[in-house]
Amino acid sequence: MKSCNVMIIGAGLGGLAAAVALQKSGHKVTVYERTPELGELGAGIMLTPNAVRALEHIGALDSVMEFAVEPERSYSRHYATGEIMGERSVSAAYLEKYGKPMLTIHRADLHRALARVVRANDAQCIRLNHEFTSLTQDDRGVEAVFVNGTRERAELLIGADGIRSNVRLALGLSLPPRYTGLVAWRGLVPTESLPPRLRSTSTTSWIGSERHIIEYTVGHLKNYVAIARQANWRSESWTTPADMQEVLETYAGWHEDVMTMLRATPAGTLFKWALHDRDPLARWTYGRVTLLGDAAHAMLPLMAQGAAMALEDAAILARALDDSTDPLEALVRYENARRERTTWTQLQSRTAVDVYHRVDEGRWQHETEQRGKVLYSYDVASVTV
Repeated sequence: MKSCNVMIIGAGLGGLAAAVALQKSGHKVTVYERTPELGELGAGIMLTPNAVRALEHIGALDSVMEFAVEPERSYSRHYATGEIMGERSVSAAYLEKYGKPMLTIHRADLHRALARVVRANDAQCIRLNHEFTSLTQDDRGVEAVFVNGTRERAELLIGADGIRSNVRLALGLSLPPRYTGLVAWRGLVPTESLPPRLRSTSTTSWIGSERHIIEYTVGHLKNYVAIARQANWRSESWTTPADMQEVLETYAGWHEDVMTMLRATPAGTLFKWALHDRDPLARWTYGRVTLLGDAAHAMLPLMAQGAAMALEDAAILARALDDSTDPLEALVRYENARRERTTWTQLQSRTAVDVYHRVDEGRWQHETEQRGKVLYSYDVASVTV
């Protein structure tokens, strides 16, 4: 297809990845971000082989590798005894089996790496202080209206504005959240403050009854996410400060390695949020407008696939535009290529917690490997679009 003028709403991971992919294909891209500064919240993120493959395909992997860590092994351990219940090679085995490794990285570093590629391609691509409010479209293009009074037109509009997407609302798509009964705490601990035995770059899943913790290294920090059942919490914000005493009480009786890591969390760096689930959308493309990433298929973080799905979306969207003569046809082809996979991943993420909250030797390794076969072998360069 000839070069298109594409407007992307949202400069998060998905929006920037889409910008990189479309720029690589020769399209004119402008990204509109509501915040006054470009940045990303959150802590660590796992990039499974399918995500690494997508980053390579869109031309961003070299930039990302400057920040990433490649863990050697992955363990599951009993919450109290520390017994190893499951173990597998990650770097060598994933490279042999799936052709790409798994990486861990700070979310802000991944965002920084993507933004650097976008701006290297076009220094004026990202426009800050543009909060999207509404859109109209006709047979010539789509117009977006922003809070600051700006009106912008393009041939296509991509809503990559996250879990509370205003573009999704503008399309009349309701996606009410449902509290799962699970809360998550996230923390970052300087590795230098931990004893040597806890500084490994390997990933560890601590498995307990109705609770679990996943820990891995990002740069010079140990990132952990602790998930437990709790009936009386509803805030979905990632930036709500948490009380360390509550976490220590929730995980009382767990292995000393866990407690040592928790206690080493610097004051003011522990956050808590409620995990909400949303049903898959039956459709997310309307004319010249489509959705991408969490705006289209928000999912629970229990299989580490939220960002991976957004990266895949970006690559497939660019391929659909490359292979189509009509931009509206391209958006339909993009959605058709993505809907079944993202729906499956959303639904699988609902049940994944069962593996982490039952102390069952062997089950963790078996079920994660079965899901991994479907998830990690996906190749954005060769799947049908």
